[in-house]
Amino acid sequence: MWCAPRAALGVWLAAAAFAAQAQWTIDLEAERMHDDNLPRAQSGADIVGGSATRFSLSAARPLPSDGVSTVALGGDARVVAHDHYHGLSHVALGGTLSWRRKLGLGLTVPWLEGRVSASREGYREPLRDGDRFGAVLAGGWRFSESFQ
Repeated sequence: MWCAPRAALGVWLAAAAFAAQAQWTIDLEAERMHDDNLPRAQSGADIVGGSATRFSLSAARPLPSDGVSTVALGGDARVVAHDHYHGLSHVALGGTLSWRRKLGLGLTVPWLEGRVSASREGYREPLRDGDRFGAVLAGGWRFSESFQ
């Protein structure tokens, strides 16, 4: 018989098994947020605020491509539950592909990163369901062995 506790245990065991491999990165987040203008209204009479709780789980694995570049594949899931506006509550599943290249050799050498992501969001009201796509171009460097 299928039940939520068994599903939760299965997800936890799968995450623990993947985390045992040094190259996997697993992130679990819980967030409480408040927006004082949910509809992005301009008229004072239309402005309403609301709060929500967000839980997200993501996993990523880097795949070395050469000595100075890394390609990473990842997946993520999130649940957002709004306190008063339940039609805005949703679940989402998505994936990410990223490429990072160091601009030389050494620990403190600058790097460039490009990332694309896509996710499917499912709301309580099917009219709101949709896809979210994103792209990021970033750069940075490591200051020391423990600070980037």
